[in-house]
Amino acid sequence: MPTGENDDFGDGVDSGGVYDAHFDDKRSDDERINWGYFRAHIDLYYDMGEYGVIYTDKRSPYHVIKIANLDITDGDSNYEMADFLLENWKRNIEGLVNITCVYVGTCDAFHHELFMKISRTTHPDVLQKARNVLDLDEGDEILMVRMEHLPYLGLTHPDLSKEEMVKRVAEAAYNISIQTGHQLEDLKPANYGFRKDGSAAIFDFNISHKDMLDLNGYRKQITDAS
Repeated sequence: MPTGENDDFGDGVDSGGVYDAHFDDKRSDDERINWGYFRAHIDLYYDMGEYGVIYTDKRSPYHVIKIANLDITDGDSNYEMADFLLENWKRNIEGLVNITCVYVGTCDAFHHELFMKISRTTHPDVLQKARNVLDLDEGDEILMVRMEHLPYLGLTHPDLSKEEMVKRVAEAAYNISIQTGHQLEDLKPANYGFRKDGSAAIFDFNISHKDMLDLNGYRKQITDAS
């Protein structure tokens, strides 16, 4: 397809055809989602973790977008997370962050722009760190997630005690485990947060292959990691 044929944003770059898809009634909602959808939303650099970079959403101050490379060589944690999200994100599981869209696939034409958005808003050292985190090469499969923006990250809700916050995160993790059959680990403060109403939401974790934890087990894991 020639560059610009799906130039939905007027910048001479193929958008991925995200807006063409809705004219095809034979496609499901999942088939209509591609990296062009995320290109329409991704704005500025917001934060990064060990395996992913988070961007603001140009169309909503109440959402952020996480990008992670599934083809990193450090392990299978990103692939396991991608499989988990594809299977569960539409289920509205209490305790899991609210997610509006998930895409897994390639987006080679979007790599340069992802880093340009970081370079416009941060120091060159942060840009290089983000490059190392994403480590994008041609043909790499990536995970894109559009999710709610939590106003309080970690154990920082101003109206709750630490003990109460740990309790609520543990309950969130336990419910996710019960609903999905997966045990969660790596529940450090950078991987969960709170809404204004005090409800806890977890947005990142590793899938554990150990025996399932009970509520007290999650409470201990969260306390130890905090």
